[in-house]
Amino acid sequence: MNKEQFNNKLLASYAVFKEFTTKGKHIHDILSDFLVESIRDNKLYSFSASEVNTILRETYEFQIPDAVIKTLLKKLNFLEYNNQIFTLKNNVNLLKNTDLYREEKVLEEKNNFIIEKLYKYISSELDKELSSDEKNRILQSFTDFILEKYNDNSYSDYISSFIIKYKNDNDFINTLQTIKDGVILYAGIKYNSNFDLYSKWDTKLTIYLNTEVLFHAAGYNGKVFNQAFLDFYKLVKDINKKNKLIYLKYFEETENEITSFFYKAEQIVNNQNSLNPSNIAMSSIVNGCKDSTDVITKKIKFFNLIQSFGILKEEHIEYNEETYEHNIISSDIYEKEQSKEQNDNFETYLKLLNNISIKRASSKVPLFVKTGTVN
Repeated sequence: MNKEQFNNKLLASYAVFKEFTTKGKHIHDILSDFLVESIRDNKLYSFSASEVNTILRETYEFQIPDAVIKTLLKKLNFLEYNNQIFTLKNNVNLLKNTDLYREEKVLEEKNNFIIEKLYKYISSELDKELSSDEKNRILQSFTDFILEKYNDNSYSDYISSFIIKYKNDNDFINTLQTIKDGVILYAGIKYNSNFDLYSKWDTKLTIYLNTEVLFHAAGYNGKVFNQAFLDFYKLVKDINKKNKLIYLKYFEETENEITSFFYKAEQIVNNQNSLNPSNIAMSSIVNGCKDSTDVITKKIKFFNLIQSFGILKEEHIEYNEETYEHNIISSDIYEKEQSKEQNDNFETYLKLLNNISIKRASSKVPLFVKTGTVN
C-alpha cells in the first residue's frame, strides 16, 4: 500500500465510524468489524491480541489498549481462544467482503473525487503539472488538515482556499463533515477507551494472586503471560483512577512458596540441584546467575517489582477458635479427594481457599483468589 492509498484508507476508516453510528451500530460492533477486516486482509490464522492490534494501529492509526482488543476478539464466534492465542475455526470463511469493506470502498471513491479536485485546483494555482512527490505531500497535508493535526507546510493555505471555494458543494461538504465527525467519535474512543467494560464498577474487591501470576508480572513465564498480566493490571489501574476499589494481595503461603522457589534456584546455580528445562520460570531466574548471590539479588528485585505494582502481602492469618468455624479444611475433604486424580497443587489450592473463607468472614469486601500452577 503506497502513501496515497494509506491516507485515503485512513480518511475512509474515520468516515466509517460516522456512517455506522448513524445506522445505529454500537462502537463495540464497529471496532469488531475493523478487527475482522484486519484478520481477513492479512490472512491471519493464529495470533495474539497484541499482534492483531499492531496491524490495526499500522493500518488505521487506531490507539486501542490490548485488553480491549482481547475482549472484543473473545466475542467473535469464528475464533477459538487458548493460552493467549486466537485461532480461526476450521469451517470459517472470511473470504467474502464485509459491510465495512464495502463501505470503505464507497467512501474511498468519494475521497478520491475530492482529492483529484484538490490536485487540479493546486495545479491551476501553481500553473504547473504536479509531480507524484508533490501529490503525496499535498494529500498528506490534506489528511492532516482533516484530522486536525498540525502541519506547517506550503500547501495549507491552498487547502483552506480550496475548501472555501467548494463550501456550497453539498456532496463535498458532507463528505468532509462525515470524516470530521468520525474523527471526533474516534477521539472519544481513544481518550475513553474502556467502552463501559468497567466504568460501572462500584464495589470494592480484593484479588489474591498466587505464585504463577506473580511470576507472570515479573516476566518469568515469557512475554505472552507477562503481557496478559500487564493487560489485567491496566484494567485494575483504570478502575482505581477515581477511587481505589480493587486491591491486589498475596498470602503468606504464597510468599513461602516463592522463597522456596528461589532457594531451589540457588541450589541449581551452586550445582546442588538440577534444572528442569520445561520449567520456564526457573530457567528465567537462573539464567545469567553465576552464584547464589545473583539469585538473591533477583529475589530482592522481584519483591520490589511486585511492590511497585501495589501488590501487598496479606497480614498473617491466625488459625484459632475464632476462625475455626470458617475453616473449610477437614479430613473429609482429603478422604474424598484420595479416590480422585488429584492436581499436584491440590493442598496449596485448598490452603488458599481456606484463607479466603476466613478473610471473607471478617471482611465486607468481596474476595477473589487468582490461582494457577508453577512447575
